[in-house]
Amino acid sequence: MGTRSLTFIKEKHDKEYSINMYKQYDGYPKGYGLDLAKYLNKFTIVNGFSMSDERIIANGVSCLIAQLVANFKQETGGIYIYPTKDTDCGQNYEYHISVDDNSGEIEIYVKENGYVIDDKYIDEARTIFKGSPTEFIKKYS
Repeated sequence: MGTRSLTFIKEKHDKEYSINMYKQYDGYPKGYGLDLAKYLNKFTIVNGFSMSDERIIANGVSCLIAQLVANFKQETGGIYIYPTKDTDCGQNYEYHISVDDNSGEIEIYVKENGYVIDDKYIDEARTIFKGSPTEFIKKYS
């Protein structure tokens, strides 16, 4: 049994998410979460670009999403794209990514679904992180 996760991404000012990416295994923060934060951390979000730009850029949230899927989907299985309305896929973790197309800021909000305290299983979600990719990397490295 894998550690399943969902990754939702949206432009900060949008009400709806643009994508729901399901990951079958290694979805815990020190696994996929850390890979995700490191990947997001290297981007500069822009609104318009030139081919001579030497930074690693995404031309808005839609461009970032396309690049993210291309990076993580390397083989059959493992990663799937689900409708954004599918919010219960048996996931252990949820990564909610919000991108401000104006400022370029990226925020990661992580929920853990079901956890153990004092040997007792708690069947509810709790927030375990909210901050920038840099802050996530510092916390989980």
